[in-house]
Amino acid sequence: MIKNIHKNTTQIVKNTTQIVKNSNLLNRSSATAPLEAISSVETQEQKSFRKRLKEAKIDPKTLEYIKISRACRDFSDNRNKINVYHQDFLERTLNKMHFKFAAAASYQSSLLPDDATEIAFAGRSNCGKSSILNSVIGKAGMARVSDKPGKTQTINFFQSANSKLKIIDLPGYGFAFSSPEKIYQWNELTKFYLENRKSLKRVFVLIDCKVLLKKLDNELMDMLDKTNCRYQVVLSKCDGIWATELAQRATLVKESVSQRKNIVFPILFTSLSE
Repeated sequence: MIKNIHKNTTQIVKNTTQIVKNSNLLNRSSATAPLEAISSVETQEQKSFRKRLKEAKIDPKTLEYIKISRACRDFSDNRNKINVYHQDFLERTLNKMHFKFAAAASYQSSLLPDDATEIAFAGRSNCGKSSILNSVIGKAGMARVSDKPGKTQTINFFQSANSKLKIIDLPGYGFAFSSPEKIYQWNELTKFYLENRKSLKRVFVLIDCKVLLKKLDNELMDMLDKTNCRYQVVLSKCDGIWATELAQRATLVKESVSQRKNIVFPILFTSLSE
């Protein structure tokens, strides 16, 4: 039984399987504005967001998909249980490919050869990326899970037994418990990888559904739009949000990214069990 599971890895696995078949740093303000002024700005932003969320339309198909996937608070009774259908699907697809850890690249010279289909997972630090990777790969603990941002500091390669597919764990971007020099180093390595990897067929961009899109997420998608790589948004940590509100949050994200060049729809949802 896989622990630390995202309940809706099924659709991600389906997308990944089909692809195989078809073969900057966190900006810290130096401003010294009074605490009252900062609090006021945050309050206005929160009010603006709540207003947009309230006015966001609910797509019936999205709502239906959320309920079928059970990736929402409505099904929080199953938060610590793996859905039998998802487990069976994983065991019949990617889990049967017997992934193993292949390499951890800290420099361009340590990247594995660009010789097989690659699927990458990217997201802000502490967005739940490692847990979903463990679910897709089928081995608990393969990707390091932590509540401290910045545990993934290298580009980690997991390779299938037949060497035809690699799943890539990219370092999280944003705040991390590490030195500025190290953060800069792994951000530059990630940028080089995304801009130059010819075998990269899809990037799953994980977005915390409670936070939604931030500047760094948009910067990542700006970079991906300049490449030939397709990418897909995955809203993570959905178990704390009711289905109707989750559908509204998905609407806000879709409206923000609908005109992007290389994005793939639909938006996917995952629910993290800790």
